[in-house]
Amino acid sequence: MTSPKHVCCCAEQANCCQVAGARWANRYCIELQQSTIFANYCDCGPCETAGATCTECNDEQLFCCRELQFDWCIRGPIFRYPPGIGNYDTNDPTCAPVQSVNQYSLCTTPWQAPNFDIFEGGFSTHYESTSQACTVCTAAGASNRVQYRCRLRVETVAGNGCTYQIEGVTYDCEDWDETYTVEARAYIMCIDAGTDGGCSESEPYTHELWIVPCGSSAAGLPAPPSMRWVADLSKAVAPHDTGVWELDQVTFSHITPDGCSGFALPITPAHAWCQNGTPCETYNDPCFDASGQNSNCLGCGGMQMSVGAFSVLNSYPCQDNPCPLT
Repeated sequence: MTSPKHVCCCAEQANCCQVAGARWANRYCIELQQSTIFANYCDCGPCETAGATCTECNDEQLFCCRELQFDWCIRGPIFRYPPGIGNYDTNDPTCAPVQSVNQYSLCTTPWQAPNFDIFEGGFSTHYESTSQACTVCTAAGASNRVQYRCRLRVETVAGNGCTYQIEGVTYDCEDWDETYTVEARAYIMCIDAGTDGGCSESEPYTHELWIVPCGSSAAGLPAPPSMRWVADLSKAVAPHDTGVWELDQVTFSHITPDGCSGFALPITPAHAWCQNGTPCETYNDPCFDASGQNSNCLGCGGMQMSVGAFSVLNSYPCQDNPCPLT
């Protein structure tokens, strides 16, 4: 027997329907364990300003070496959303709403955890977190909202040239060590209904799971990344099955925590693991002359990323404390 026709889950598929099975829960908890981006940078520009050779630069510590470490983790619930179109455009990771056909609310007053079953609206495979158009559902407690926990560490680790100027006044580069929370939105949506329009009882169809920062960070602190996972799901393969989700994209904003022009890092890797440049192996003597003529003292710098384990858990209610950072 074919499942009931449902609201289109893919904008390009006019006959698209969603075929969730009995294994699909009404409510899930999503968790991303600690993830880290680490970058370092040694700027040997102060050597040339001082008229020093690269050897003199190293001996006199005229360089500037800085480290950046940004950690984040994610925790919170996501709920089945019967209408199947919510406030998102297909493949649009931003928080901009589109005209919605919602007749269900994820932010009731008084607030209650949504618990729409599989038959409500037609075997829905669409899930959303409890926020509307990036305005946090304040009625829901923190344990019922998806949140990032973030930590930014930026510090000078070597050298005495870590300064910058504003209107002729010299300042030392500022160190940061801040931990903070950022509100988020999350959703699961069918994005590839196949040639049959997504109505097969047994075929898998590609779904995406986006987590997007929506709340504002404190002044000067960077927003965490938007993250996208994809999975082939079917009536028999549910979001909480082990190993179905594959990380597809991680997108950062720029991180520019202070006025040090030598350490303005654009954090925009297209995929989960990347390394740009050559990370500094030592801060003892980072300056060298590639030409051998003492004409230009070069430094080093690079960026590395590690992403923690991601889980969709059939374990609602979710833990009522923020995800941990070490």
